[in-house]
Amino acid sequence: MAAGRLGVDELVEGLTRHPGVSHGVATKLAEYGPEARAALPALHRALEALEPPEGNSPFDHSTALERRGHIIEAIRKLAPEQPSPLFSRRDVQILLDPLSPRSTPGLSEPRMEALQRSLTPALLDWLKPGEKLLPDHLRQFLAAVGEVEPHFRDALLTATRKVDPDFAVPEDHAMPSKPQRAH
Repeated sequence: MAAGRLGVDELVEGLTRHPGVSHGVATKLAEYGPEARAALPALHRALEALEPPEGNSPFDHSTALERRGHIIEAIRKLAPEQPSPLFSRRDVQILLDPLSPRSTPGLSEPRMEALQRSLTPALLDWLKPGEKLLPDHLRQFLAAVGEVEPHFRDALLTATRKVDPDFAVPEDHAMPSKPQRAH
């Protein structure tokens, strides 16, 4: 695989037989570009197979999450027009950047703390198990943010679209307009 002598079919077979190395295979498939789109179903299965089980050691849990991130990135590269199947822990950090004090220096510290206190529990609940965020949960989170601070919802939506440019939200006059499509 490292030498580039395996074709897409062989990589998909390896992905199916050995999900433990799927992160490396996913990265290699993403390098093949459009000709590897046939691997998308196998990548989705590998993503499911790497769901971190309850009771994992912290190291094993973190390793599984990192490997899932590689698969998600490969899926996004092979099918950028399709919605992201989920948002990884790293994605969530990008999505929440507008809520950081350095991103919103004009917001008072007590207001920022109140906003973080009110939103973090819901977000953490949705991130379990496997520390992933499903698109529908993210939509609910954006709606909750909009009820507290509409301009933050818009900033979070902009950050979300940096990760998934086609992320769709229900039609709402307060959100930036974006063509809608089913997820």
